[in-house]
Amino acid sequence: MERETDYKSLVSVLRSFEKEEDWFEFKVGNSNPEKIGEYVSALANSAAYSGHQYGYVVWGVDDATHELVGTSFRPSMEKKGNMELRSWLMTKLEPKVEISFIELDVDGHHVAILEVPAAIYCPVRFADTGYIRVGSVTQRLSAHPEIERNLWAMLDMRDVETRMAEENLSGDDLVEKLDFDAYYQYQGLPLPRNRAEWFSSFEREGFIVHNDDGKYGITVFGALLFARKLSLLGAMVKWKGIRVVCYKGNGRLNSIADVTFDEGYVMAFGKVVDLISFHLSEGEEIGQGQRVSRISLPLVAVRELLANLLIHQDLAAVDRPPTIEMFDDRLEGTSPGGLLVPQDRILDALPQTRNKNMVNYLRRIRFCEERGSGFDRIEASMADMCKASAQVVDGGSFTTIRLYKATGYEAWTKEQRLWTLYMAVCMGYISSAPVSNADIRGRMGIRTSSSALVSRLAAESIGQGRIRIQDETAGAKARRYVPYWA
Repeated sequence: MERETDYKSLVSVLRSFEKEEDWFEFKVGNSNPEKIGEYVSALANSAAYSGHQYGYVVWGVDDATHELVGTSFRPSMEKKGNMELRSWLMTKLEPKVEISFIELDVDGHHVAILEVPAAIYCPVRFADTGYIRVGSVTQRLSAHPEIERNLWAMLDMRDVETRMAEENLSGDDLVEKLDFDAYYQYQGLPLPRNRAEWFSSFEREGFIVHNDDGKYGITVFGALLFARKLSLLGAMVKWKGIRVVCYKGNGRLNSIADVTFDEGYVMAFGKVVDLISFHLSEGEEIGQGQRVSRISLPLVAVRELLANLLIHQDLAAVDRPPTIEMFDDRLEGTSPGGLLVPQDRILDALPQTRNKNMVNYLRRIRFCEERGSGFDRIEASMADMCKASAQVVDGGSFTTIRLYKATGYEAWTKEQRLWTLYMAVCMGYISSAPVSNADIRGRMGIRTSSSALVSRLAAESIGQGRIRIQDETAGAKARRYVPYWA
């Protein structure tokens, strides 16, 4: 969805500048796809560098005189190979930015505009190369190392959460786009009758901003939490609805359900957990005169996994939503952004997050834990059901957490056994209760008669450098294990 911008006025404003700036450029007939791709990278980076929300190429204005001359360039008709121009450009950009082409008539002249959002988290590259505008000239970013260093520094400080997901909104627009009732419901408060109080509360929380012209803007994290429909908002959030995909079997060939929850996370969270619970259900059994539902994974672990996907995702990856995938043997949760702590320190490292505003609010309404203890709770709940410890995969640009359904040592792979042993040792150490062979046997569901399995597994883990014996002089029964970093 394009922004509600008066593009005729925009053209007039840009023409009023004495010369082209680093964040906009005038063209008449240059429609070479590769050059346009370079413009996208250069304008995204230059707009960020100069503090503008967007960069522009305007076809149909003479770059010397700034006179309207019109253009024959029709971006909607252009192709690169068999692909539409915009689609082809998007495949070459990293990270993806939601570029827009606008065509309009200005005083009898055909004008085309390329609108490019400013870079957010890192410089935008086209075909693996970053560009920047120096004055009115597009050049490789690598040719200007000082500008590149400064750009990275600026982007590192930019808070994605508080950027605008939607702008130039009236009060009626806010009521149409945001669920104010949900906010008060989760606070345990009645909905005030006065709309001004709604707006005041949301402005105080940072969900919206009230501009000097009387119009409102919705911040990215405000939209992600309370949007009625994310897909009807701006490019920063429109693809961020939680997606749940269910497959038949252990691969991705046969999808049996694919649901995207389009509302904000506050309203969607419970619905997502309910859907997952339904697909994890293994029927009912009679216990102590009551019907008890059986479920293949602990819901505590599912809730914590989902909360981690939401609060730690890289919001600058605008085209990648937090996703839950369900298979016959496992559940996988994936969100954009690599791990913020080392993989093997997931239980004890000090909590870190990319999205402090969202975290602070979701903690207040108890959607996630206060002290970053989400993985502790996942591990404890998996241990209670004798499931292997959650597997955490750092993919660099994404993080995946896997919960496997198999119960007990015999059903696990060798790597699952070794990882579960390591996690049990870590849990024991941070709880000030280093684990023994008997503790490990209980965690893995190993019979006392098979205790030699634990000794062999522990010896292998020691050999790999994952754990060590706390006191080498202790006898076998008094032996306790601690992680290598203890």
